Amino acid sequence: MKALITILVVLLLAAGVYIYFTNDTVRNTITKALKSEPEQIASIQTKYNAVFVIFDPSGSTNSTYSVPRISVGFISAMIDKLRSLGYGEIWLTYVRKDAYKANVLHFPISKPPQPLVIPVRFGGEAKYKFNKRVEQYRLDSLDYVKKESIYQDSLNASEQKFLSECEAIINNGYGKKKPGEDYSDIIGALNAGTRSLGTVPHDSLHYRFILLISDGCQSLPRGVSPKTLNRIPDDVKIITVNHSGSGKSVVANRSTEVDNLDRSLEMIFKNDK
Repeated sequence: MKALITILVVLLLAAGVYIYFTNDTVRNTITKALKSEPEQIASIQTKYNAVFVIFDPSGSTNSTYSVPRISVGFISAMIDKLRSLGYGEIWLTYVRKDAYKANVLHFPISKPPQPLVIPVRFGGEAKYKFNKRVEQYRLDSLDYVKKESIYQDSLNASEQKFLSECEAIINNGYGKKKPGEDYSDIIGALNAGTRSLGTVPHDSLHYRFILLISDGCQSLPRGVSPKTLNRIPDDVKIITVNHSGSGKSVVANRSTEVDNLDRSLEMIFKNDK
């Protein structure tokens, strides 16, 4: 039985090889498919992601409750994830008594140089034409290496500056608060996120997120009325990070809740969005 199966496999392979070399249409179709694979990979690596990060240090003078505390390392990991997929933008702000007045940091990651596709000889293509394309690829590769080096150097310099600013705002947010200042203006922070993400033109290839590292509970001094929560576009995904969850979150029915920071990165920066 095994011998019969082996014979059938050999016959099928032989038939496939014969068809490949005798049928121009089949050969060109297969060659085109093989050549297009690197182009598909390149397109996957140039996704745009916009992430507005809001961390909640309110209550940190007494307890961190169920909300994980972020660090510069977390922001750095987020940048690495974003860069691995292509390009985009990151914003950072935090929840406080009057969060609508809080400083918002911004870090843009420009689109990287387009990766080159290795030339593949077409069926029936003259040797001299193929060699000409190979030589052009060699010259373009040298230019690509220069552009990539300049891109990475510029990005690394701007990233270090941004992370330094993040460290200052994180330390300030988690610092000791004055009496009467430890409140949570969640709505003000979310409205800031909506405004910033509104500067990103809607596109079917763009992914816009609000990462709310908070229980989402609005808390203001007695007698102070909260501002109205602005409409959040349907395509903007909200991810809330909180270990124990909260049914009183102002976005309880609008967000996806996870229990840790690593999981939030997995949900935002995935290839199959």
